Amino acid sequence: METSKLSIKGQITIPKYIRSLLNVKPGERVAFIEENSEIIIRKVFVQAYPADIRKEAIERS
Repeated sequence: METSKLSIKGQITIPKYIRSLLNVKPGERVAFIEENSEIIIRKVFVQAYPADIRKEAIERS
């Protein structure tokens, strides 16, 4: 299990091991998705970002 500390500004650092698993590089986006009281982190591909976020926002409404 990897952990991270929340900063006073509400920021976290994604541990290197997790960044490697997701193949996330500086400047790329990740999505935080709530499912069954758990948070899932997924890499977001630029071309899919706006549609995915809108779809999830509509589903939560």
